Amino acid sequence: MYTSIKNVIIIKKQAVVVKNNADVFCPISHAFTVLGGKWKFTIISYLLEGPKRFKELALSIREVSPRMLTLVLKDLEVQGLVTRTVYPEVPPRVVYQITALGETLGPLMAEVRKWGFLHRATTGQ
Repeated sequence: MYTSIKNVIIIKKQAVVVKNNADVFCPISHAFTVLGGKWKFTIISYLLEGPKRFKELALSIREVSPRMLTLVLKDLEVQGLVTRTVYPEVPPRVVYQITALGETLGPLMAEVRKWGFLHRATTGQ
């Protein structure tokens, strides 16, 4: 956790002086910037099960349009969470796979899934 007091930030009981608040890095904000969006968590959860072709993902997540799926997969690739492998076949075979960095999201995804069930059971939504 961190606490910002004017130009001092406390990180794990150590004071770090920063020039201004723009220099303060918020890991939670960064994580939500990387993982935010309607489809990223869903796509990551499917890829945590193993490599998938585009069509497999599209059939698993029927609510997402092919264009949106493509855009989100490209963004996840840029973020280093997914790799895209194109095999030189006719027609070309494209496989998406979670990276080692993406696999670190596994425990987080499990907790989010549990929380989703808890929230639904508690609120009935």
